[in-house]
Amino acid sequence: MLNNFDARMHSANGSFGLRFPAFTLLVSVCLSIALTLTWGVRDSVADMSADVTSPELVSVSLASPKQVGPGDKIRFNWTVRDRGPITGVSFWVYGPGQKYKPAYMVSSYSSGPGLYSGTSETAVIDSLSWPAGDYVVTLIMPADSAGNSARVEGSSALLPPLTSTVSGTSADVTSPELVSVSLASPKQVGPGDKIRFNWTVRDRGPITGVSFWVYGPGQKYK
Repeated sequence: MLNNFDARMHSANGSFGLRFPAFTLLVSVCLSIALTLTWGVRDSVADMSADVTSPELVSVSLASPKQVGPGDKIRFNWTVRDRGPITGVSFWVYGPGQKYKPAYMVSSYSSGPGLYSGTSETAVIDSLSWPAGDYVVTLIMPADSAGNSARVEGSSALLPPLTSTVSGTSADVTSPELVSVSLASPKQVGPGDKIRFNWTVRDRGPITGVSFWVYGPGQKYK
């Protein structure tokens, strides 16, 4: 059972009392707490407006010389539109023999309202793993701190032809060519024998292996 709440006030001439039902005071306190929580949640949601917009590639250009060689890097300058910050702008770069050489972001800065500019670059070109020839950008992928990303394909009007020519390297990307092959063992073999083959291939070499898939009765693989 709720009791009455007795509030007393004092004046210069004496005192007087006011009596309120206890439940009135309880409702007022609860209403105040509810309003405070409601406004707090609304303010929090407003402050937490999520970024779900993918970065937009505005411009891209080759920052390194068109002709590069051992000790150099292939570098690109770019600008993207985004709330930011930008966490990465990756380039898919392919060379002779579909040799994949990625370029990653190495710098980024705010270049205007909603714009970020920066540079991405490949690893250092070395003679043994970079075959000589043209390297072409086929895909650019910018990403931001909210986890949004975009894919700009080589067929897109946003991606101009970006080609670098690597020279002065000796990487071998040419597959060996089989020139001739013959049976080296007798046609008829039995227990204790081996089936042997002679072969010749054309390649810069050295050759590390020439394997033969030999199948017998019941698809027995040897």
